[in-house]
Amino acid sequence: MFLINYWQLRLCYAILQEVPVREKRHTIQIENAGFEEKGSVGGIFWKARYLPMSQLKKIFFWVILAGALYFALSNHFIFVGKDVKILKKSRITLDYTIFSTQAKNVESILAIDDLRKDGIGQLLVEAGRLSEEQLQVLMARYETSK
Repeated sequence: MFLINYWQLRLCYAILQEVPVREKRHTIQIENAGFEEKGSVGGIFWKARYLPMSQLKKIFFWVILAGALYFALSNHFIFVGKDVKILKKSRITLDYTIFSTQAKNVESILAIDDLRKDGIGQLLVEAGRLSEEQLQVLMARYETSK
């Protein structure tokens, strides 16, 4: 994998369009490319911008941290026995992000609106803690109680 800066892409564009290009120390001038910008006659000036490696590491760290936080906020992590099941949330929230089904009966688990709406009933059926018929009966009970 390689990284290409914005000015490198524009330079490639200029070469493909057969536009004369002059390089200066920190500036690339593309002349007669059909672009106009305030203060430039006959072309556009781009300054090559480089970020130090320490800044790139910080940006990378914060992007990874933000992605992990978004993933955690948008999923339920349900402990069913010794397994961890991931269930997609209907909205981004911290409510019931980590939930254990141990020492809880099926009715109390399905009584939680957020988990029930997100599909924990089907997860309990897959885990063998509940049958399809029992799930239908319990879901009908909670739908009529609203």
